[in-house]
Amino acid sequence: MKNPRRVPIYRNIWSQIRHWQYLTETSDKALADSLELRNVRTLRDYDTDPRNITLSRIDRFLFVNNLTLQQLISFGTDM
Repeated sequence: MKNPRRVPIYRNIWSQIRHWQYLTETSDKALADSLELRNVRTLRDYDTDPRNITLSRIDRFLFVNNLTLQQLISFGTDM
């Protein structure tokens, strides 16, 4: 039996951030600001490989948007 491919936690979190952005109709600029990024190009870099997103950026995003990590992970599943 083949083992299912493991998805790293940083990819799961980044996917949920992008999902939250889509559902709340947040612009790339506003998302970049909430992550304290210099420009939106970094968002596209994270889309390709999110392993460089730091916990401090994730924490900042959660704080600015008044979310907990649990809320982010489950965002959109109750719709």
